Amino acid sequence: MAKGLTPQLSKRSAMAVPQNIEKLGLFQQSNSGQVTRLKGAFPPLRFRGTNIYPHLDPSHFHSGNAISPGSDAIVNDLIEDMAALGITSYYLNVGLEPTGGYGYVMTPEGTTLLGKLATQLRGYQQKAVARGAHLDIVVRYASEMNISDAYSAHPDPTAYKDTLKEIRKRLNPNGLPPIRLAYSPALSFQTVEADLSRYFPEDAHLIDVISCTWYINGHTAGSSSTDALRVMKDYFLHRLGRGKPFGIDEIGGWDGHNSNDIPLAQMFSALAALSGQVRFDYVTVFLENAKDGKANYNLNPTLNFLRT
Repeated sequence: MAKGLTPQLSKRSAMAVPQNIEKLGLFQQSNSGQVTRLKGAFPPLRFRGTNIYPHLDPSHFHSGNAISPGSDAIVNDLIEDMAALGITSYYLNVGLEPTGGYGYVMTPEGTTLLGKLATQLRGYQQKAVARGAHLDIVVRYASEMNISDAYSAHPDPTAYKDTLKEIRKRLNPNGLPPIRLAYSPALSFQTVEADLSRYFPEDAHLIDVISCTWYINGHTAGSSSTDALRVMKDYFLHRLGRGKPFGIDEIGGWDGHNSNDIPLAQMFSALAALSGQVRFDYVTVFLENAKDGKANYNLNPTLNFLRT
């Protein structure tokens, strides 16, 4: 069990959704790959957003789809569910992964794929408008770039920032409604603050939202929930002066033995404690089983601590 976690939720852990979170979202995926629809998920909670994960690489270019049929279905379900629930302002978080490598982003294939992606995303916005709603789309390009070597031989802040300029240009041509771009490093108990700043672009106008993925994983040797909570607090408080809205693209917890509710309750308590200082445009609860078998973020979640 991760340091600082207890086997049951305390009375102090009980809370409603923190008031400094404008929109609460959900991405929940089963072992079979089925994604939970938002309508009817964890009642009476009302989720107002979800995630998809398109890729920039040759296989997706040659398939002709910037967004896979499965992800397309998720977005269309989102639009249908929000209409059924009478929710007229909601969001889509797009984890844009340059799995072809940073270099592929700048190729003719890569830029063509980006153009297709922008067209499809704006099509979703238009569909929402036709239903009398607003769909806020936030793209987090190369999310977790500070720890991932999936985009190059090793985490590369220069390549990330250089290609970020291309992403911005292709997603937001002049005269079109904005698709917001998020800065989204990975936060955990191991995160070193100084390392994160190496990835923030010198031109702050390239970024619209300061966000992150934030996890407590009790499987990791030496895991400390106390440190993970401190890292999150420091990350956002250090960036208040930038004048950007905040978000959390994925929030997930697993203590290695018990329900996800235990670490998640601690995490949401820490977010609530920032009320009056930090406000979040959106926070997406991430409940999915890790494919590498090292974590189970979808282990018996109830989210009862958010339903009180």
